[in-house]
This record gives sequence, structure tokens and C-alpha cells, in this order.
Amino acid sequence: MQKSTTSLLILVCAFSLLSTLKFGYGSIVGAYSNKSCIENEKQALLILKNSLIDESNNLSSWVGDDCCAWHGISCNKRTGRVIQLDLRGAGLKGDEINSSLLHLKYLSYLDLSFNDFEETRIPEFLSWFKDLTYLNLSNSNFKGLVPRHLGNLSSLRYLDLNGNPLLSIDDMGWLSKLSLLEHLDLSGVDLSGANNWFPLPSSITVLVMINCHLPEKIDSYPIFMNLTSLVSLDLSYNYLKSSFPLWVLNNSDIENLVLGSNQFNGQIPNSIEKMTSLTVLNLGSNNFQGSNLVLNVSSNWVPPFQLRYIYLQSMTVGPKFPRWLQTQKQISYIFLANSGISDIIPADWFVSVFVSRLKSIDLSDNDINFEGLSSVSAAPVGLNTLALSNNRFSGEFPAFLCNVKSLSTLILSNNKFTGELPQCLGNLTELTHFDVMNNSFSGEIPAALGNLVHLNYLNLHNNSFHGKIPLSFQNLTELVTLDLGKNNLNDNFPPWTGEQLPRLKYLILRSNNLYGNIPAQLCSCPSIQLLNLAQNQITGNIPSCFGNLIAMIEGESEVLHPGFSYLSGQMIVDDAKGYELRYTSTLGYLFSIDLSDNDIRGEIPEELMDLGGLVNLDLSGNQLSGRIPEGIGELSKLEYLDLSKNKLSGRIPQSLSDLSFLSRLNLSFNNLSGKIPTGNQLQTLEDPSIYAGNNNLCGQPLKSCITDAKSDHRKDDTGSYDEHIWFYTGISPGFFVGLLGFCASLYFIDSWRLSYFYSVERVSEKIAIALFPRKFQY
Repeated sequence: MQKSTTSLLILVCAFSLLSTLKFGYGSIVGAYSNKSCIENEKQALLILKNSLIDESNNLSSWVGDDCCAWHGISCNKRTGRVIQLDLRGAGLKGDEINSSLLHLKYLSYLDLSFNDFEETRIPEFLSWFKDLTYLNLSNSNFKGLVPRHLGNLSSLRYLDLNGNPLLSIDDMGWLSKLSLLEHLDLSGVDLSGANNWFPLPSSITVLVMINCHLPEKIDSYPIFMNLTSLVSLDLSYNYLKSSFPLWVLNNSDIENLVLGSNQFNGQIPNSIEKMTSLTVLNLGSNNFQGSNLVLNVSSNWVPPFQLRYIYLQSMTVGPKFPRWLQTQKQISYIFLANSGISDIIPADWFVSVFVSRLKSIDLSDNDINFEGLSSVSAAPVGLNTLALSNNRFSGEFPAFLCNVKSLSTLILSNNKFTGELPQCLGNLTELTHFDVMNNSFSGEIPAALGNLVHLNYLNLHNNSFHGKIPLSFQNLTELVTLDLGKNNLNDNFPPWTGEQLPRLKYLILRSNNLYGNIPAQLCSCPSIQLLNLAQNQITGNIPSCFGNLIAMIEGESEVLHPGFSYLSGQMIVDDAKGYELRYTSTLGYLFSIDLSDNDIRGEIPEELMDLGGLVNLDLSGNQLSGRIPEGIGELSKLEYLDLSKNKLSGRIPQSLSDLSFLSRLNLSFNNLSGKIPTGNQLQTLEDPSIYAGNNNLCGQPLKSCITDAKSDHRKDDTGSYDEHIWFYTGISPGFFVGLLGFCASLYFIDSWRLSYFYSVERVSEKIAIALFPRKFQY
């Protein structure tokens, strides 16, 4: 019996133990299983959703009970609390960040970047998220002052406000309170009016302050004093004026150093040799108003670092190709434009780097030669940018480039290349920018260029191409710039340029042998803002539908980023009456029509006067007849007007004097007559040659008009007669009023009357004595 009892106890204990283990394990699993989100947090998210416009339906998953499964939401697996809200690039719009977010008390990660909050202010309540470690509000169209209360985010490690140019900071002091901050990006935020430049936290490893309008003498402020942990620094586009900032050298572990596009001067200290971890070095485009920044190293210097990226544009690193650069075996990006190099590229180094790992190279605006370029056979892997403009490269087109399928930008302009462009260029299907202007290429333009469907910039200006414009160019639907000017092309004007190239802005076909009429289809191109067809054999009339060129009516175009360079494919060279005008960052403001030196007939269409954004208009050297349109004064932005060498007749419209920006005018050699208008801007254009060859014109700055002289004389005579009439007309009532006042005074004032008569009596006696002295002798 005892044995049975013992066995029963053992069995009960075992069962109890198993039960405990079972339920205990279940409790542990339950503690760490995924919990659905908290109800009030779900409701807060739904309120946020309803306050935003979600045109892309990126929040379509925000339905159902479990908000932890919604797009962009992450929850704590143990508590079910929302800890992460990531709506980066969701395409949301709204005029506020709804305060319902305050219910997400345990939020540690908030990313609202790349949305549109319609110039609303950053809400102060964001400073209440005590657990927040990551805050990204970049590129979201915020406006106003950044709230100082963000300094209360004591756990914050990552802060990104870049890409909000309407934001500003008036007090930098709150940043010093973020003692755990590691990543800070304020690019584009206006700091020009800020004060309290207290030292930034020493914990910062990444500092990006591009185009922040920093004070010129920022070195005199203590803001950078404690930065000893920096790994990456970018202060570009602030136009800082000082010598090389020595505090940078306190960061021997720095990997990315970007100080480009400022006005630093002097020499780089030798202590740069201590920066053994450098992989990115950008010191280019400094000191625009003085001598270039000089890289002061010996010819045998071997850097302690291996760079991947080097940008020394507009620095003096020449005249010899720098030997220290040849020690850089890991280099992928080289930008040495305008760096004073006048030398031959070392072939062995160039080929080894070029073929193995180079992604982008820009050696433009130097005096470099490399005769072996055309003989390179191996194709580089991954090269996307090759810019060699304004050098002495010669020979035929480097055929190996046809095998670089990754190439997107190829700029060989202003060199001495010869021969024909190969058909194999059609293999470069990723190419977006192709520029070979100002070389000596010849032959026909290869039709294979029409395969480059991603091309948006094509410049073959000033070569010796002949034949026809390839019909395959109709395939280039992404084209923004097409420049075939100054060649020997002999073709009918391409009628497809308007309808087939809808994005075309800049069309330059000048100085060829193009013939035929200007097709009405060209008016179908809504974006065209520069049209240069000068010096061809074009006939017919100016299409009246030119008045429908929308871009020229509005006079508006995209404004380019401060960091603009010709590598963006937006440089235009336009010839105007012997002047070669280069447009880069100002290109967005250029609206021009040049049809000069053709055989265009008929009248200037009135519809042309609807192009209120037009800056340049040149119709000279044609057979245009009729009058200058009265509405010429509506072209309010016009700076250059040339209607010379036509058959225009009649008077010059008075409205021409309304063009307040007009600085160059030529109406010579027409049949214009009458008086030259005066007033406003025309008063400053005093050169008689402006009106030469119009025998019936008169007035300043030409001879006076005869009818005007007679009219002026009659005006003088009439004016003199009028003066006499008014003089005599006014004298009578004046005398009468004066006499009346005198008599009234004598009548009402006794003392005046007695004195007056006494005086009259005395005077009468004296006169009588003088006239009749004998009668008054005693």
C-alpha cells in the first residue's frame, strides 16, 4: 500500500511538473509573441491618414485591426506599441502634421521625408517624443523657423532637415543640447540670421551643411570647436572666406571631406598628410575672386590615403599631371577641370585605372593631350561620365567607347578630333548627354544615334557634317537640346521636330543649307524657348501659330540648382551677329527666336507679339514687308531686337519706347518713314546706325524733321501772342480791384482820408508855385 501511495505521489508530482513546464513555457511564448497594436494608437494613425492627401494610395494598407501590419509602421513585439513611422517618399500632401501623433508616445523613429507639407511649419509638439532617436523631415516643403524645442529630444541621434529652402534657424543654441547626436544634415536651411553659435556636440560623426548661407568668417565662431569624431564633413556652396579651416585637421579619422564651392584661400597645410582615412576629397571651385587654391605638395609626395573620389576643380595642381594622383589605385571619380594641367596623361596609369574601376572622369578646361586615347582597346567596366572638353585631344573618335554600355555622359567638345562618327555609337543605349561641338568631325551624321532613346542633350555644333538630318532622330523623344548648327547639312527643314520631340527646349540649326518652309508642326512644341534657324535658305512666311509657343508666352523655365555644371547637359552656345554667347546657369532665362539671313517673306505676324517672355528677336536679312506690328511694345522682356535688312515700311510704332529692357536695337536698311519715337529706353539708344538706310526717317538721333521745325516755330509765335493777351487781360481787373480797395479805405477810415487830402493839397500847392511863381510872390 505504501508502495502504491509512493508511486501515486511520484505520478502526481510528475504531472504537476509537466503542467508547470507546459503553462510556464506558454507564458514565456505569450510574453514575446506579436501583439496587435494599441487601439488609441491605431485611431491616431487613422486621423493622421485622413488629414493627408494620398494621391498614390501608399496608405491603402491602413485598414484592419492590426496597425502593426500597415505600410510604414513598426511596433514593439512585446508591448504592441508603435515605435516606428516611416512614410519616406509616400507622395503625401497636407498643410499640417496632425497632432494625433502625440498618442504614439513611444515613437523612436519618424521619417516624413520626400512628401509635400505645403509650406507649413514644423510643429513644436515633435519635441515631446522623448524616445525619438531618428527624425527625418528632409525635402518635404516645410517653412519658417525650426522650433528650438527640438533641443529637448535628448535621445536623438539622427536629424535631417535638408532640402527645405524655406526653413531657417535663428538660434543655433538648441543643437548643442543634443548630446547623443551623430548625424546632422541642415543643407539648404537658411542660417544667415542665426546667433548663439555654441559648439556642436562632439558625438557628431556626419555633418552636412550645404548651401546654408553660413557666415563668411565662420571660423571665428565656436560651433566647430568640439568636433573630434567627424567621419564625414560637407560645407560646400557656402562661400566661406578664410584660409583652410585648421579645425578639420583635428579629425584624423575623417573619410569624406567636402569643402568645394567656397572662397577658401591660401595653401593646404602639410598636416593633411595625417588624414590617413580619406576616401573622398573635394576642395574644388574655391576663391572665385582671387588666385586659385594651391595644393602645396612636393612632386614626389605619396599620400597616406587612397581616394575613391577627388574633386579639385579650379585648383592649381598643374602644370604637370600630378604624380601623387598616380599613386591612387582605388580612384573611381576624378574631377580636375580647370586645374592648370598642361601635359600628356601618363598612359600606363590612365589605362589601368580607366579600365578597372573608373566611374566618372572630368579633365575639361585644361591643356591635356593623350595621343593614345584612340588606340585604347579594352573597354572600362562601369564608366558613366567622360568629360574631356577644351583640351588638345586629337585623332579619330575612340572606338572602344562604343563598348562602354554604361556610359551616360560623353563630352568631347572643343578638341581636335577628326574623321567620322562611327555607327557603333548606337550601342550606347544609356547615353543621355552627347557633345562633340567644335571639333573637325566630318561625313554624315550616323543614323544609329537615333537608337539613343534616352538622349536629352545632343550637340554636334561647328563640325563638318554633311548630308541630311537622320530621320531616326524622330525616335529621340526625350530630347531637350538639339544643336546641329554650323555644319554643311543640306536638307529640307525637318517637319517632325515639333510633334515627335515634345520635350524640346533648345533647337539650333543655324549656318547650314536647310531649305523649305518653317513647318506649322513646330508650333506643337510647347517647351521650345530657343529657336535659331539663322543663315540657311529657309523660305515662306513666319507661321502665325508661333503665337502659340507656350514657353515663350509665359517666359518661365526651371531655375537651375546652385551646383549646376555643364555635366548636367544644359550648356548652350548661341551665335548672335558674330558673338558667341554661352549660357549655363542663366539658360533658364533665355527665350530667343533667330530667323536671320534667310529668304523669309510676308509680314511679321501680329501673333508674334503674344510672346511676352521673349528676350531676343532677330528677323534681319530677310524679305519681310509691311509694317512693324503696333503690339511690339507688348514684348516687355525684350533686350535684343534686330529687324534690319528687310523691306519694312511705315512708321516705327510709339510702343517701341515701352520696352524698358531694350539694350540692342537695329532697324537699319528698311523703308521706314516718319519721326523716330522718343521716350524711356529709346533715349539711351543714340547710335544713328540703328536707323541707317531709312531715307524717310527723321528725329533724334538723325536729322530733325522739317515739319516738326515749322510746327515748333508756330508754337513759339502763338505762345508769345498768348502771353500778351493774358498780360493785358489780367491788368484791367487788377487795376479796378486796387482802385476800389483804395477808395473804400478813404471812405471808412477818417484819419486816412484827412491825411490823404492834406497830402494832395500840399502837393498841389508845390506844383502851382513851380508853374506860376509870380502869382505867389509876397
